[in-house]
Amino acid sequence: MVNAENMLNKLEEEYYEILMDYYDKQQRIVWCINRLSSIALNGRINSSNEYLDLLIDSENEQKKSGYKERIEGYKELKQENEMIDYIMKKSITQKSKQEIKVELARKMNELKQGEKSTLDKSIQKLSKICFSC
Repeated sequence: MVNAENMLNKLEEEYYEILMDYYDKQQRIVWCINRLSSIALNGRINSSNEYLDLLIDSENEQKKSGYKERIEGYKELKQENEMIDYIMKKSITQKSKQEIKVELARKMNELKQGEKSTLDKSIQKLSKICFSC
């Protein structure tokens, strides 16, 4: 049981480190996009999906050589833009690192309590079976 707890603690630490690395990278992305927006002629950096849709429509209408590959490239760019848009609007960077750490600890505690509750229920079922034998 001790080895399992040690392993769980180590996994929790690794998960937290990964989460903080993810947080730092999202912070950097947000900073870069804000910087690009501040120096751009058109401050609507995230509005390029509309333009990509126009390019895709144009490629579909003209069907020039290699249009399918270009359309796929435009679609990939749209997906990347959607990820950036998500990061800008709903990222974990809207919380502080401390808030994330507290939330993670709360979730891990709930998980452990749930496991204990499940274990207790299993023990009760087993004892009922054993006593009826």
